[in-house]
Amino acid sequence: MTTDVITNNVPVKMEGTTTAGEFFRMDDDGGTNNRIKYTGLKPRNFTVSCSATVERSSNGSRNVYSLIIYKNGSMIPSIVSEQTFENGVSKGNFNLLGVLSMANNDYIEVYVSTDNKNIDPTVKRFNMVLN
Repeated sequence: MTTDVITNNVPVKMEGTTTAGEFFRMDDDGGTNNRIKYTGLKPRNFTVSCSATVERSSNGSRNVYSLIIYKNGSMIPSIVSEQTFENGVSKGNFNLLGVLSMANNDYIEVYVSTDNKNIDPTVKRFNMVLN
């Protein structure tokens, strides 16, 4: 799905549908797209691992995309991946890896930003694993 970036370098929630795999003490927060909510009672640390293939909407000039994990609407600065697209390159792969603490009803989402709001990113594939 294409995510419409309104302002250069200002992250927006990535478009996408959450499809539950084997959730344990997690859910999609009532069908909220691009959200995983922790439903366990005790706080715990999770390793977050994500992979994505992103395509830009045109083969314009050089630009930079970032994928960022947000928890409860706030950026987790330690879980960010950045990819530079050079002239003529239209696809790139992202990997995010980090650790975060979650308590009951905390949720995470993925945000995207670019330095050129006129070339919106399309996420072709995205996987997230919490351990």
